[in-house]
Amino acid sequence: MAESTITSLERGLRLLQAFRPDDATLGNAELAERTGLAKSTVSRLTATLAETGFLEPSLTGRQQYRLGAAAMDVAGCFLQSRPFLAEAQTHIDILARETGCAIAIAERDRMNMLYLCYARPDAALALTLERGTRIPLLTTAAGRAWMAAASADERTAMLAAGELDHRQNAGTWQAISQGIDAAVRDFSETGFCRSYGDWNRDVNAIAVPFRWPFDGRVYVINAGGPSFHISPSRMEQEVLPALRQTVTTILGGATSDESDEAAG
Repeated sequence: MAESTITSLERGLRLLQAFRPDDATLGNAELAERTGLAKSTVSRLTATLAETGFLEPSLTGRQQYRLGAAAMDVAGCFLQSRPFLAEAQTHIDILARETGCAIAIAERDRMNMLYLCYARPDAALALTLERGTRIPLLTTAAGRAWMAAASADERTAMLAAGELDHRQNAGTWQAISQGIDAAVRDFSETGFCRSYGDWNRDVNAIAVPFRWPFDGRVYVINAGGPSFHISPSRMEQEVLPALRQTVTTILGGATSDESDEAAG
Protein backbone atom coordinates (compact mmCIF):
# COMPACT_ATOMS: atom_id res chain seq x y z
CA MET A 1 0.00 0.00 0.00
CA ALA A 2 1.34 3.46 -0.90
CA GLU A 3 2.48 5.69 1.94
CA SER A 4 -0.15 8.29 1.04
CA THR A 5 -3.00 5.77 1.34
CA ILE A 6 -5.45 6.23 4.21
CA THR A 7 -5.83 2.71 5.57
CA SER A 8 -9.28 3.11 7.11
CA LEU A 9 -10.67 4.61 3.90
CA GLU A 10 -9.14 1.85 1.82
CA ARG A 11 -10.69 -0.78 4.09
CA GLY A 12 -14.09 0.88 3.97
CA LEU A 13 -14.05 0.97 0.18
CA ARG A 14 -12.93 -2.64 0.08
CA LEU A 15 -15.93 -3.49 2.25
CA LEU A 16 -18.34 -1.79 -0.15
CA GLN A 17 -16.76 -3.60 -3.09
CA ALA A 18 -17.34 -6.93 -1.37
CA PHE A 19 -21.02 -6.70 -2.34
CA ARG A 20 -21.89 -8.55 -5.53
CA PRO A 21 -24.84 -7.93 -7.84
CA ASP A 22 -26.78 -10.91 -6.50
CA ASP A 23 -26.28 -10.07 -2.80
CA ALA A 24 -29.42 -8.92 -1.03
CA THR A 25 -27.68 -8.48 2.33
CA LEU A 26 -24.38 -9.47 3.89
CA GLY A 27 -23.44 -9.93 7.53
CA ASN A 28 -20.25 -8.91 9.26
CA ALA A 29 -18.93 -12.48 9.19
CA GLU A 30 -19.42 -12.76 5.41
CA LEU A 31 -17.83 -9.36 4.85
CA ALA A 32 -14.85 -10.34 6.97
CA GLU A 33 -14.41 -13.53 4.96
CA ARG A 34 -14.62 -11.74 1.61
CA THR A 35 -12.28 -8.89 2.52
CA GLY A 36 -9.83 -10.69 4.79
CA LEU A 37 -10.39 -8.05 7.47
CA ALA A 38 -10.78 -8.84 11.17
CA LYS A 39 -14.37 -9.14 12.34
CA SER A 40 -13.84 -6.36 14.88
CA THR A 41 -12.61 -4.06 12.11
CA VAL A 42 -15.57 -4.99 9.90
CA SER A 43 -17.98 -4.26 12.75
CA ARG A 44 -16.58 -0.74 13.18
CA LEU A 45 -16.59 -0.12 9.44
CA THR A 46 -20.17 -1.28 8.88
CA ALA A 47 -21.35 0.92 11.74
CA THR A 48 -19.61 3.95 10.22
CA LEU A 49 -20.83 3.20 6.70
CA ALA A 50 -24.37 2.79 7.99
CA GLU A 51 -24.20 6.19 9.70
CA THR A 52 -23.09 7.83 6.44
CA GLY A 53 -25.75 6.12 4.32
CA PHE A 54 -23.47 3.87 2.30
CA LEU A 55 -24.90 0.83 4.06
CA GLU A 56 -28.38 0.18 5.40
CA PRO A 57 -29.00 -2.21 8.32
CA SER A 58 -31.40 -5.03 7.55
CA LEU A 59 -34.78 -4.85 9.26
CA THR A 60 -34.20 -8.39 10.55
CA GLY A 61 -31.93 -7.02 13.28
CA ARG A 62 -29.29 -9.70 12.63
CA GLN A 63 -26.40 -7.36 11.78
CA GLN A 64 -27.09 -7.80 8.09
CA TYR A 65 -26.45 -4.92 5.69
CA ARG A 66 -27.27 -3.91 2.14
CA LEU A 67 -25.88 -1.05 0.07
CA GLY A 68 -27.48 2.27 0.96
CA ALA A 69 -28.74 5.23 -1.02
CA ALA A 70 -25.40 7.05 -0.82
CA ALA A 71 -23.81 4.22 -2.82
CA MET A 72 -26.48 4.72 -5.47
CA ASP A 73 -25.55 8.39 -5.73
CA VAL A 74 -21.96 7.44 -6.47
CA ALA A 75 -23.05 4.78 -8.99
CA GLY A 76 -25.30 7.28 -10.74
CA CYS A 77 -22.48 9.79 -11.08
CA PHE A 78 -20.22 7.03 -12.40
CA LEU A 79 -22.68 6.13 -15.16
CA GLN A 80 -23.31 9.78 -16.05
CA SER A 81 -19.58 10.24 -16.54
CA ARG A 82 -19.79 7.57 -19.28
CA PRO A 83 -22.86 8.69 -21.24
CA PHE A 84 -22.18 6.41 -24.20
CA LEU A 85 -23.11 3.36 -22.10
CA ALA A 86 -26.86 3.93 -22.40
CA GLU A 87 -26.78 3.71 -26.20
CA ALA A 88 -24.16 0.96 -26.08
CA GLN A 89 -26.53 -1.18 -24.03
CA THR A 90 -29.06 -1.07 -26.86
CA HIS A 91 -26.44 -2.26 -29.34
CA ILE A 92 -25.19 -5.14 -27.23
CA ASP A 93 -28.77 -6.28 -26.50
CA ILE A 94 -29.22 -6.71 -30.25
CA LEU A 95 -25.82 -8.37 -30.63
CA ALA A 96 -26.57 -10.89 -27.88
CA ARG A 97 -29.79 -11.94 -29.59
CA GLU A 98 -28.14 -12.20 -33.01
CA THR A 99 -25.07 -14.17 -31.92
CA GLY A 100 -26.44 -16.28 -29.06
CA CYS A 101 -23.52 -15.07 -26.90
CA ALA A 102 -23.41 -13.09 -23.71
CA ILE A 103 -22.02 -9.64 -24.57
CA ALA A 104 -20.40 -7.16 -22.20
CA ILE A 105 -18.57 -3.84 -22.21
CA ALA A 106 -15.96 -3.61 -19.47
CA GLU A 107 -13.17 -1.50 -18.11
CA ARG A 108 -10.33 -2.32 -15.74
CA ASP A 109 -10.87 -2.08 -11.98
CA ARG A 110 -7.53 -2.87 -10.36
CA MET A 111 -6.86 -6.55 -11.11
CA ASN A 112 -10.33 -7.18 -12.49
CA MET A 113 -12.48 -6.21 -15.43
CA LEU A 114 -15.76 -4.59 -14.40
CA TYR A 115 -18.84 -5.14 -16.55
CA LEU A 116 -20.39 -1.73 -17.28
CA CYS A 117 -23.02 -3.16 -19.65
CA TYR A 118 -24.16 -6.74 -20.02
CA ALA A 119 -26.62 -8.51 -22.29
CA ARG A 120 -27.57 -12.15 -22.55
CA PRO A 121 -29.35 -13.87 -25.39
CA ASP A 122 -32.79 -15.33 -24.95
CA ALA A 123 -31.36 -18.85 -24.91
CA ALA A 124 -31.20 -20.69 -21.60
CA LEU A 125 -27.54 -21.48 -22.34
CA ALA A 126 -26.45 -17.90 -21.56
CA LEU A 127 -23.86 -17.26 -18.87
CA THR A 128 -25.49 -16.05 -15.65
CA LEU A 129 -23.54 -12.83 -15.15
CA GLU A 130 -24.72 -9.20 -15.12
CA ARG A 131 -23.68 -5.56 -15.00
CA GLY A 132 -21.38 -4.96 -12.05
CA THR A 133 -19.75 -8.38 -12.33
CA ARG A 134 -15.98 -8.47 -11.94
CA ILE A 135 -13.90 -11.04 -13.80
CA PRO A 136 -10.13 -11.60 -13.60
CA LEU A 137 -7.87 -9.27 -15.56
CA LEU A 138 -5.11 -11.71 -16.44
CA THR A 139 -6.91 -14.87 -17.59
CA THR A 140 -10.06 -13.69 -19.37
CA ALA A 141 -10.47 -12.53 -22.95
CA ALA A 142 -11.67 -9.12 -21.75
CA GLY A 143 -8.71 -8.69 -19.42
CA ARG A 144 -6.21 -9.84 -21.99
CA ALA A 145 -7.67 -7.41 -24.51
CA TRP A 146 -7.26 -4.58 -22.02
CA MET A 147 -3.66 -5.64 -21.35
CA ALA A 148 -2.91 -5.80 -25.06
CA ALA A 149 -4.30 -2.31 -25.71
CA ALA A 150 -2.82 -0.68 -22.60
CA SER A 151 0.39 1.30 -22.60
CA ALA A 152 3.64 -0.53 -21.91
CA ASP A 153 3.88 1.11 -18.47
CA GLU A 154 0.32 0.09 -17.55
CA ARG A 155 0.90 -3.46 -18.70
CA THR A 156 4.18 -3.70 -16.78
CA ALA A 157 2.49 -2.49 -13.59
CA MET A 158 -0.34 -5.02 -13.89
CA LEU A 159 2.09 -7.86 -14.60
CA ALA A 160 4.14 -6.92 -11.55
CA ALA A 161 1.01 -6.91 -9.38
CA GLY A 162 -0.07 -10.25 -10.82
CA GLU A 163 3.30 -11.83 -10.20
CA LEU A 164 3.17 -10.62 -6.59
CA ASP A 165 -0.28 -12.14 -6.15
CA HIS A 166 1.00 -15.48 -7.47
CA ARG A 167 4.35 -15.51 -5.71
CA GLN A 168 3.44 -18.78 -3.95
CA ASN A 169 2.78 -20.58 -7.24
CA ALA A 170 5.42 -19.92 -9.86
CA GLY A 171 3.99 -22.52 -12.25
CA THR A 172 0.58 -20.88 -12.35
CA TRP A 173 2.13 -17.47 -12.86
CA GLN A 174 4.27 -18.71 -15.73
CA ALA A 175 1.16 -20.00 -17.53
CA ILE A 176 -0.67 -16.72 -16.91
CA SER A 177 2.20 -14.54 -18.14
CA GLN A 178 2.58 -16.72 -21.25
CA GLY A 179 -1.13 -16.21 -21.91
CA ILE A 180 -0.67 -12.44 -21.71
CA ASP A 181 2.31 -12.58 -24.08
CA ALA A 182 0.22 -14.59 -26.55
CA ALA A 183 -2.65 -12.12 -26.20
CA VAL A 184 -0.38 -9.18 -27.03
CA ARG A 185 0.83 -11.03 -30.13
CA ASP A 186 -2.74 -11.93 -31.08
CA PHE A 187 -3.82 -8.33 -30.79
CA SER A 188 -0.92 -6.99 -32.86
CA GLU A 189 -1.69 -9.53 -35.60
CA THR A 190 -5.49 -9.79 -35.53
CA GLY A 191 -6.89 -6.94 -33.42
CA PHE A 192 -8.64 -9.17 -30.89
CA CYS A 193 -7.89 -11.48 -27.96
CA ARG A 194 -9.28 -14.85 -26.94
CA SER A 195 -9.67 -17.12 -23.94
CA TYR A 196 -10.80 -20.62 -24.79
CA GLY A 197 -11.19 -22.43 -21.49
CA ASP A 198 -8.37 -20.52 -19.77
CA TRP A 199 -10.54 -18.72 -17.20
CA ASN A 200 -13.35 -21.24 -17.09
CA ARG A 201 -12.72 -24.50 -18.90
CA ASP A 202 -16.34 -24.58 -20.08
CA VAL A 203 -16.37 -21.04 -21.53
CA ASN A 204 -15.09 -19.69 -24.83
CA ALA A 205 -14.71 -15.93 -25.18
CA ILE A 206 -13.23 -13.30 -27.46
CA ALA A 207 -12.74 -9.57 -26.90
CA VAL A 208 -11.99 -6.40 -28.84
CA PRO A 209 -10.53 -3.34 -27.05
CA PHE A 210 -11.24 0.26 -28.02
CA ARG A 211 -10.31 3.70 -26.74
CA TRP A 212 -13.01 6.27 -26.11
CA PRO A 213 -11.84 9.26 -28.16
CA PHE A 214 -12.58 11.97 -25.59
CA ASP A 215 -10.73 10.60 -22.57
CA GLY A 216 -8.40 7.96 -24.03
CA ARG A 217 -9.70 5.31 -21.64
CA VAL A 218 -9.47 1.70 -22.79
CA TYR A 219 -12.74 -0.22 -22.84
CA VAL A 220 -13.35 -3.77 -24.03
CA ILE A 221 -16.33 -5.44 -25.68
CA ASN A 222 -16.38 -9.18 -25.27
CA ALA A 223 -18.54 -12.15 -26.24
CA GLY A 224 -18.71 -15.43 -24.37
CA GLY A 225 -20.65 -18.63 -24.21
CA PRO A 226 -20.51 -22.30 -23.19
CA SER A 227 -17.82 -24.12 -25.12
CA PHE A 228 -20.20 -26.90 -26.18
CA HIS A 229 -22.46 -24.27 -27.75
CA ILE A 230 -20.06 -21.66 -29.18
CA SER A 231 -16.94 -23.12 -30.79
CA PRO A 232 -13.71 -21.15 -31.32
CA SER A 233 -14.21 -21.23 -35.09
CA ARG A 234 -17.73 -19.82 -34.79
CA MET A 235 -16.45 -17.17 -32.40
CA GLU A 236 -13.87 -15.98 -34.88
CA GLN A 237 -15.79 -16.41 -38.12
CA GLU A 238 -19.26 -15.20 -37.09
CA VAL A 239 -19.14 -13.37 -33.75
CA LEU A 240 -15.89 -11.41 -34.19
CA PRO A 241 -17.07 -9.38 -37.24
CA ALA A 242 -20.24 -8.48 -35.34
CA LEU A 243 -18.21 -7.35 -32.31
CA ARG A 244 -16.05 -5.15 -34.50
CA GLN A 245 -19.07 -3.63 -36.22
CA THR A 246 -20.62 -2.87 -32.84
CA VAL A 247 -17.46 -1.05 -31.75
CA THR A 248 -17.58 0.99 -34.95
CA THR A 249 -21.22 1.85 -34.29
CA ILE A 250 -20.57 2.83 -30.67
CA LEU A 251 -17.62 5.04 -31.58
CA GLY A 252 -19.62 6.54 -34.42
CA GLY A 253 -22.26 7.63 -31.92
CA ALA A 254 -19.86 9.82 -29.98
CA THR A 255 -21.67 13.12 -29.39
CA SER A 256 -20.49 16.62 -30.08
CA ASP A 257 -21.38 17.51 -26.48
CA GLU A 258 -18.73 15.08 -25.23
CA SER A 259 -16.25 16.50 -27.72
CA ASP A 260 -16.92 20.04 -26.54
CA GLU A 261 -16.61 18.95 -22.91
CA ALA A 262 -13.30 17.24 -23.56
CA ALA A 263 -12.00 20.29 -25.42
CA GLY A 264 -13.05 22.56 -22.58
